[in-house]
Amino acid sequence: MPTSLNNYLRRATAELWAIPHFNACNLEQLRGIVAAAAALRAPVMIGTSEGERAIFTPEAAVAIVKIYSEKFWSAAFPQCRPHPQRGARQSGD
Repeated sequence: MPTSLNNYLRRATAELWAIPHFNACNLEQLRGIVAAAAALRAPVMIGTSEGERAIFTPEAAVAIVKIYSEKFWSAAFPQCRPHPQRGARQSGD
């Protein structure tokens, strides 16, 4: 059964640990974040800042995270799947 981010956040709160959020603006950064999280078997949140979106678009980030999820995430977190993309968020959402 997939585990949602809310379940991870509740668990982290109860067990007094954090889920870090990292901004990635290129493929190398994203790869490093995902590989480290998988190696540590630690959940992370990945985002892009408004300025980074001009170079590393939300659509590109979502596509690459999906590919990496299949490679790294399923092995590290077999019970967890990425949330399906509902469309890229824009400034002001």
